[in-house]
Amino acid sequence: MALLEVDPASLGRVATHLTESVTVAHEINKHHKRMAAHAEHAGDPQVVAALSSFLGKWSYGCGCLVKDAHGIAESLGSASAVYIRTDDGVARGISGGR
Repeated sequence: MALLEVDPASLGRVATHLTESVTVAHEINKHHKRMAAHAEHAGDPQVVAALSSFLGKWSYGCGCLVKDAHGIAESLGSASAVYIRTDDGVARGISGGR
């Protein structure tokens, strides 16, 4: 049988850091329209079109990443909490509830 080792505190830290990173990505994504407005002043119509296309795709991708990362962070945080509660319960059971 395989042995699975989990560090609940590490899961919690990863969840926290991921949530912080997602917050930054979300803030960047919120400014898509402002960045697109700056791109309109790039001059050459082909450059403007390329920048606009890139920003649209980039914004969409960031939105997907934010959504997925939020889900992963929530799952990691929940897993961490379950492991901690389970470890505590086992420890109380072994020590006779002390």
